[in-house]
Amino acid sequence: QKLKFVCVMIINSFVIILLLLPLVFSLSMSQHISSKINKVALTEVISACVDATQRGCKVIRSQVGTSDDGKTVVLAEGKLKESDDPKSVVTTADIEAQKEIVGSLKATFGDSLKIIGEEDEEDDQNEDDGKWKPLRTDLLSTSNFSSMEEIVDLSDLTIFLDPLDGTREFVEGRLQNVACLVGIATRDGRAIAGAVGVPFPSGEIVKETPKTYYALHKGDPQSSNWGVYPQPSDACISESSNIENNNSETGSRESL
Repeated sequence: QKLKFVCVMIINSFVIILLLLPLVFSLSMSQHISSKINKVALTEVISACVDATQRGCKVIRSQVGTSDDGKTVVLAEGKLKESDDPKSVVTTADIEAQKEIVGSLKATFGDSLKIIGEEDEEDDQNEDDGKWKPLRTDLLSTSNFSSMEEIVDLSDLTIFLDPLDGTREFVEGRLQNVACLVGIATRDGRAIAGAVGVPFPSGEIVKETPKTYYALHKGDPQSSNWGVYPQPSDACISESSNIENNNSETGSRESL
């Protein structure tokens, strides 16, 4: 009887272990995947920011049109944050572009990535997270950036966002002065990369693709890697260059 009892207990214990193994394996894999999501290549974060500015630019472009006589018409509604300051104007284009960028970044990297946007007070952040599509993280794979596989922890980064830089100019129809800005910094305040999206490269409402200029600061102010997306013949270009000298006299967006 004792031997039978011991055998039954051993068999029951074995069955319980078999039943628990899938749960233990599932929890282990979940923790492993979570840790992998938190650790990504910096080039993937920059690529996502480049794609994010492209999406932001498309939102901005959707908020303008032309009148019957060919003049630029801004469709976005605007208001002043400060009643006595015309420079404090914010429009639906600002808010919708920020929602698009923040939502897409969260869909790509989750909540581990801290994002600070200029229109945080205007954005209620109550949008359904499921509506946003993940961003592309491979846009830099054909450039020299691909050799800089620095792995970073998303919790160590902060994204700074100005969804529509030059809102007053936008409202007044000076489209050549409008941009979509995304900056990447470490939690200790060190700027390491950024992307500048230009929704109207020609400065006019014509059928064209927004351009994004991006850069990675390597610590040496005289040498940083930079590029532009898209290019007619290639997804992006990249080279070592002193960014401060690129078109700095003209003050164009290409100087970043």
